[in-house]
Amino acid sequence: MQKHKYQSLDSLRGIAALMVCFWHYYLITNPIDFLVNAKPWLFLNAGVEAVWLFFTLSGFVLTAMLESNYSSGFNYKHYLIRRYFRLYPAYYCAVFFSIGLHLILKPYPINEFTDWFNSYALSEINYKIILKTIVLIFTVGNSFDNVTWSLTYEMLISIIFPIMFVCITKFNRLKFNNIIVILILLISLLVISHNILRIDIKMLFKCFQFFIVGILLYNYRENLRFIANNKSLLLGGFLYFSKYFTYGILNNLSYYEEICLLGISIIIINAIYNKFFIKMLSINIFKFYGKISYSFYLLHLPIMYACVYIIYKKYGVNLLVTEFISFSITSYLSLLLYEYIEIKFIIISKN
Repeated sequence: MQKHKYQSLDSLRGIAALMVCFWHYYLITNPIDFLVNAKPWLFLNAGVEAVWLFFTLSGFVLTAMLESNYSSGFNYKHYLIRRYFRLYPAYYCAVFFSIGLHLILKPYPINEFTDWFNSYALSEINYKIILKTIVLIFTVGNSFDNVTWSLTYEMLISIIFPIMFVCITKFNRLKFNNIIVILILLISLLVISHNILRIDIKMLFKCFQFFIVGILLYNYRENLRFIANNKSLLLGGFLYFSKYFTYGILNNLSYYEEICLLGISIIIINAIYNKFFIKMLSINIFKFYGKISYSFYLLHLPIMYACVYIIYKKYGVNLLVTEFISFSITSYLSLLLYEYIEIKFIIISKN
């Protein structure tokens, strides 16, 4: 499989996937209350911020891909096919694996656990849920594997991403007729998203900003190279984890996302230019989870549920030990999903 130029960004994505996992393990017994959850020693639970990092990295990497293809002639159909095969096959495996586990486990609410955890037990399986799950963009996640909400926005934005890319980076080269076509396509997709797909437009635009920053970071990466140093990296880390280091106070600010996004931007620039940080991201364990990050992100929840119901409830194993076993199984199955599904379909899409 051909490697892209910015391998350190894969490691960064792997670390983000681990944070999402740790956050969900924490939520098994702790309700979502950021004034309680956000403590400095819990900073590795920054799962929400990790999803913002995913979106920004997607904007950066997709821009790099489009930039390399633009001069040789961009084919929108081929682009969509590649995005479909990149996101959907592994997604299908994970979500139907989760539904299958639900049918086998016949889960029930566990009193000592949170409403967030018990939403899995309350999930209903019917043909509408199955159909919406298959299409993905017709639903914002589901309680069988609720991390898939982010994939709905990832796919919707991927559809119009080339438009965003062209408008931001190639606008001065476009003819008037092309500009009109781009605007019509953009408006049409927004109308369809709101009126037909029933997607929250406010949330869609909120996700837009992370992709747009990813585009800008790629375009101005050389200009921003001066912030690639250890002091800036520490600042970026503080801004990224600022909700935790301020005991949840910043989470209530309307511009907290922008504070975190500034930290994400500094971290990404350091990940591609700061030699110390690049060396740290080259540690094998980070490279491993970077490689399997997408599969790990998709699989960790259904495996967590299965382990809790079988290992914790049926056999009475300590919850912390159960989580460790769940983590180990997730890592192994994610590697299999990556090697036998992700890579295979990436190769197919390129051909």
